[in-house]
Amino acid sequence: MKIGEDRTPAVANLSPPPSALCLLPFAISTNRMRDLAYNRDNSRKQYTVDCKPNPATKMTITAPIRQLQLQPGSLIAIPDISWQEFEAVLAELDEGRSTRLAYSNKTLEIVSPLPKHERTIVIISDLVKILLRRQKRPWESLRSTTFKRQGLAGIEPDDCFYIENYRAILGKDRLDLDVDPPPDLAIESDITSKTSVDAYAAIQVPELWIYGNDKLNIKLFQHGNYVNSSTSPTFPDVPIPELVVSTLARAQEVGTSEALWEFEQGLDCSS
Repeated sequence: MKIGEDRTPAVANLSPPPSALCLLPFAISTNRMRDLAYNRDNSRKQYTVDCKPNPATKMTITAPIRQLQLQPGSLIAIPDISWQEFEAVLAELDEGRSTRLAYSNKTLEIVSPLPKHERTIVIISDLVKILLRRQKRPWESLRSTTFKRQGLAGIEPDDCFYIENYRAILGKDRLDLDVDPPPDLAIESDITSKTSVDAYAAIQVPELWIYGNDKLNIKLFQHGNYVNSSTSPTFPDVPIPELVVSTLARAQEVGTSEALWEFEQGLDCSS
């Protein structure tokens, strides 16, 4: 998708698809049915899905990927997907979609975020922007741009920032990670689904923030893997985990705008 292009919810076309549509089998996993077993029938290009705890309940699904209409909070997991199939899915799906994709270890996940998921990301991203603005540091936010490491992985962050490397992407409509740097900071929420850290490791994003279970985890990419950190190299003198958690909690009480205003007022008092 194009850099910086906002997504709006897309309604799937339920009419019979033309033959050119990308047809991929899929198994649906939602908050109500997370424990699924997959058995692929390669000759028929379908999945047989055993719905536990009742193994007798099965469904075999083959459908156009473009017709998917997910309810908020839903997750589709498609195992044994080649890089070429992943590229075909990206080409087929509308750029205006509200879903997000993650691909690593030959598994494609398609997620439809919950409203709470999106609200959390908006607040955390606004905190980052407030801090950068007050420190007079330029940045570029590319939101949920698709980042790909050819043949290995693809990820669409909840939000991401170019800070140290912001000049490297100015004026670009497309990114090539063989030439261009990855984002300096990516932000994810685990409210809807668990973040694919393997995909981020392939992309080699230096700093990753993951919010879940009322806690912000900071992960730093070092020697090919992510390690946990109590501080953020982007803001070394700011207690980021504590400020994020307290501001999100305050937003539940007084609303987003009021909580962000109080956060900024607190910075004024401490400076």
